[in-house]
Amino acid sequence: MIVSIHQPNFFPWLGYFEKISRSDKFVFLDHVSATRTQAYLKRVEVLVCGKTKWSTIPLEKSTSSKKSIINRMKIKDNQRLLGKHINTLKQSYSKHPHFNEIFPLITDYHDMESSSISDRNINFIINVTNELGFDIEFVKSSDLNLNTSSTDMLIEILSKVGGGTYLCGGGAQGYQEDWKFKIANINLLYQDFVPFTYCQLGVDKFIPSLSIIDALMNIGFDGVRRILVR
Repeated sequence: MIVSIHQPNFFPWLGYFEKISRSDKFVFLDHVSATRTQAYLKRVEVLVCGKTKWSTIPLEKSTSSKKSIINRMKIKDNQRLLGKHINTLKQSYSKHPHFNEIFPLITDYHDMESSSISDRNINFIINVTNELGFDIEFVKSSDLNLNTSSTDMLIEILSKVGGGTYLCGGGAQGYQEDWKFKIANINLLYQDFVPFTYCQLGVDKFIPSLSIIDALMNIGFDGVRRILVR
């Protein structure tokens, strides 16, 4: 069984969903503290007038270490900023071929009652995965009663969900202790995702690593499914 683990990012890029498509179980790492390296929980790059721009969700400021835990982070109730975020995406993608099909994903995200950014991000990711037709079991790390950290935590997660192979991102080599997986009889599989090109409206040269929103607006669910599953 192949298991992958990742923070519940905001409107993630194609590589995030390619990892999901290759997994039997996907664990949302939502019980750990957010750090500066986890900025993708609240922001992602999109195209605005043919140029890359950060699309960002405003968050409440943390007043304690407990509130900086991912599943306790709250979206700031600022209708002006949230409205601006929706309007920017609407103006940027309204002329794209799959706008009417995809824009409801954005409005559903903002209309969700929960103020938890983790809940909203997870809901978006699961909805997109279902539309893409990937049969994946999703798990939250906060439901696993974990007692370890770092590489030991990853191994504990694999053990609790029954994983024999851990699919990790290419950047994991910089921080995880690979030798521990061998001792735990867990196979390591590095993703090494290379961005695929697709027909991208409004640019002269393809711009990679944007939110999946960009790919969906341009080529729809069927097109994204074809480039992820090869």
